[in-house]
Amino acid sequence: MKPNYKTSEFWFTVVSFIFSGLYLTGIIKDYDNKEELIETFAHAVESIFLVGTQVLVLSKYIKARNKEKTNFQKININTADEEELTFIPGVGIELAHKIVEHRESNGLFSSIDELDSVDGIGPRTMQIAADRIKT
Repeated sequence: MKPNYKTSEFWFTVVSFIFSGLYLTGIIKDYDNKEELIETFAHAVESIFLVGTQVLVLSKYIKARNKEKTNFQKININTADEEELTFIPGVGIELAHKIVEHRESNGLFSSIDELDSVDGIGPRTMQIAADRIKT
């Protein structure tokens, strides 16, 4: 290995086995700079693995945080502002804005079922949000 090599020995070994298998099956031909090719590929695989695991951890954190916020208490659709409404699963900023506009022009919602009169709220959103909202 080169002195400035920064990829772990583990990834170098894994990629070496893969390249050896590809060489033995004839998929790749003999290269003069095989070690450099393996080193570059090992570094790429390690980088992809590290970034992938970071994205996975971040997505789980965000999901848990959103679940924590929405399960904390039911959201009142008659008093919640746009930001609070976005904590309802399936409701983004645009839909939250439509809910507030509908509430301002048509009055307060007398029941959760009246939410389906808001453009953009369908049966699926109602099903997901029903146990997380109140009037």
